Amino acid sequence: MSDDKKAFPECKAIENIPNLVDGWGCCNCRTFNGKQRPECKSCGHKRCDLPAVVNENDDEEGEAETNFSLNGMSRKMWLGSKPEECDCCSKAIVDKFVDGKTRLNNGAWGILCPDCHTKYGCGLGLGKGQEYSKEDIGWVKTGG
Repeated sequence: MSDDKKAFPECKAIENIPNLVDGWGCCNCRTFNGKQRPECKSCGHKRCDLPAVVNENDDEEGEAETNFSLNGMSRKMWLGSKPEECDCCSKAIVDKFVDGKTRLNNGAWGILCPDCHTKYGCGLGLGKGQEYSKEDIGWVKTGG
């Protein structure tokens, strides 16, 4: 679809609607996409409503993150739903968490607090886990 025939000027976040998971609507074809998806599943259009996006990353592990350029520095941001609590101990996630593989349940992945990652995690890096820290702009990848 050409720019002059777009459904709306830019992609739109779709949030807080009862009985519907958060996501976004593609400005190109009006398809609903999950929040973590950086490109439209129907037409391949890259989500254009996020500020200062340099490029999107949807690696083989399915990480929910995107690259942002802030003050000339590229940073990866968590785009998944806000982590509320640790999947192991149910402790509230406050300023840091790891989206990582565990030594539990045949290598199940989960949102882990730093303590549970130390006890049950498999480290940081590709295929192991990614650490995110809370900053003013959101959850920023700080390890892995």
